[in-house]
Order: sequence, then C-alpha cells, then structure tokens
Amino acid sequence: MTCPKNKARPIRHPAQVPDRNGKIFYTSITSLSHISKGLGIAALEAQAAGLPCIISDSVPSECRVTDLAESLDLNLPIDEWADVVLEKQGTIRKNTIDDIKKSGFDVKQNVVKLEEFYFNSVEE
Repeated sequence: MTCPKNKARPIRHPAQVPDRNGKIFYTSITSLSHISKGLGIAALEAQAAGLPCIISDSVPSECRVTDLAESLDLNLPIDEWADVVLEKQGTIRKNTIDDIKKSGFDVKQNVVKLEEFYFNSVEE
C-alpha cells in the first residue's frame, strides 16, 4: 500500500488484493497499450465488470464488445492517452451482460458449447 503525498488515503496496489476476481473491482479504468496482443481477454473481463477500457488499435477489434471500449492509436502522444484516461475517470459501472452474451463471450454459454463438443467427440 502507498500513501502519496497529496492523497488523503492510501492507494491499494492490485497485487495486494488476494483474489483475482476482487482485483478488478479495485480498478476504475483498464488500459491495454500493447504493440501486439492476442484477443485481449483482460479487456473482455474489464468490460464484463463494467469498466471503461482504453485499448490500443493493435489489439484485435473482437475484444471491443461494449460501448465501454475505446480504441486509440498507439502512436498518439502519451498526453492524449492520459487525456482519455482522465475523461473516463468516474465512469459509472453498468451491467454489460447482454453485450457480452451477444458477442459470444459469455462463459456459461461457452461451457455448454465445450461440453457438447467434448461429449460428441467421445461418442464418435
């Protein structure tokens, strides 16, 4: 935990939160500023938790499944990235489950599909 000079209360670092699921609720914005990245599962998880996401344009567009995800050019100056982060600060979380389901990334739906796939594979 850190207590910055001009802050009234300490900042809790995500690594200090014991459970992974709880970590995302200590977060207010997710930023994926990668040059090269696979699907961007962290962005999907963040959107499912109702967090705004700032994602570099090199991360596949398939991970942008809600209006909470915004794509930025990785070559933009850091000040422009910072402006977007500050703009998104204080975004009120909302339920995005319908968007997640429509995009095909709902965990429960995919578990059923995988079970069917494996059961059908064993029967053949």
